[in-house]
Amino acid sequence: MTSLAARLNRVSLILGVIAWLILFFAPPITIIPRLLLLAILVVVPLALSLIGASELIPVQLLAAAAAVVAFLLPAGDAAGGLTMGWLAFTGVAALWGLTRPRAHEWTNVAELCLTAGMLYLPVGGVWLVAARLGVGLLGFGEPLVSLTAVHFHYAGFAALVIAGLTGRALAALPKSPKRIYQLVAVGLIAGMALVAAGITVSPLLEVVAAVVFAASMIGLVALQVRCILPGVARLPQILFGGSALMAVIAMLAAVTYAVSEFTGGDLITLAQMLRVHGEVNALGFVLCNLLAWTVVHPAQPTAAISGSTQ
Repeated sequence: MTSLAARLNRVSLILGVIAWLILFFAPPITIIPRLLLLAILVVVPLALSLIGASELIPVQLLAAAAAVVAFLLPAGDAAGGLTMGWLAFTGVAALWGLTRPRAHEWTNVAELCLTAGMLYLPVGGVWLVAARLGVGLLGFGEPLVSLTAVHFHYAGFAALVIAGLTGRALAALPKSPKRIYQLVAVGLIAGMALVAAGITVSPLLEVVAAVVFAASMIGLVALQVRCILPGVARLPQILFGGSALMAVIAMLAAVTYAVSEFTGGDLITLAQMLRVHGEVNALGFVLCNLLAWTVVHPAQPTAAISGSTQ
């Protein structure tokens, strides 16, 4: 990262954190917009810096500023129009993900995770625009439209970036559980799409997908705790350990909600799901994990963790 890009990235993150903390207490901003703004202002630029995409930060800054204004307006044409900038940025990010130097290495599962994460990001952008326009999408209305935008920014983009960073680090180790990582990574990539399909098509598929994704996520943090945490300093150890615990709590809540939807029971309400899964996942798992990677400076792509390795 060049010194200019590094400075710009630091400025973006500082401004993002300050803006999010201010907006946290703004009367129009409720829990779902808070999660979306955290992704837009903090999570996305932090993840971009970790995967070497800091050249996207100037576009992200402009798009994020417009998105903040959009959340201060009631849903409608003006708010939706302002979020079009974020949609455009996510499209640029997806194109970067497809054209970056390692994007063509489809047998490298760690790099495949990063590419998939970048491609899931504009899907979240589409749902964000629909949410701020105040229109339904694929037969869904609010709050599911906004929740789907949250889902693709965190479970789609951020979780797969974390999986990719983990894979890069594991590949640099003399001994690593490559086969287990392959299963975890494929489960995250496929499970993300299956959860969305299940919500749209079949409650049973939603339960199966939630179990696959949750098991894969727990497997990912278990790999971090077992293989990466022992070799880092105290602060990232705390961050990795804390994020692992939060991930387990968040994933158990997600599975419980999917089962509740399938059975028609009331094991967990949507409001409880937002607190236990949404906030715990965003702040406890995603943010803490990305901060841990920021401290340890993740390994650059090395040997592929692929289907051909033993």
